[in-house]
Amino acid sequence: MSEQLVSAVREILKHASAPVEVGPRRSREQYALVPLRALNWLTEALTPDERSPKPFVSIAPTMQFGDPVINGTRLKVELIGERYWDLGEHIESEILEPYELTRGDVVLCCWYMARYGSRKWRKRWESWANQINAGWWSDLSTLPLPPHAASEEAGAS
Repeated sequence: MSEQLVSAVREILKHASAPVEVGPRRSREQYALVPLRALNWLTEALTPDERSPKPFVSIAPTMQFGDPVINGTRLKVELIGERYWDLGEHIESEILEPYELTRGDVVLCCWYMARYGSRKWRKRWESWANQINAGWWSDLSTLPLPPHAASEEAGAS
């Protein structure tokens, strides 16, 4: 565990209140109340990689009208996939830095669109998605990125 994470946990435990019981008498659950200041400090202390170690796609009716989003944020999976398609290999300065995403997040967005996206995306990325299925349980940032517009144009000429 990094030193920042250890100190963040200590800070939260220092400010956490005694357990609070919630629910009916027979099935009460205990929760600890943590001040927002401590949670904000924890979020700022961690790097984007430490905040979300494994990328995930979530679908919530209250967020972006139920469209799939990455890591519970408001970033639509389709937006990230389309940006990658347009930019190709220049994702560091155009996608990763501004949106504070990892390469694994981009791979997951593209894979999700290859499996569950519109027909256009399934057709473009289906063979790539089938190739990476074998390595899916490994680190997503080590998997190859899908083809993009520039690579398709180079292959056509």
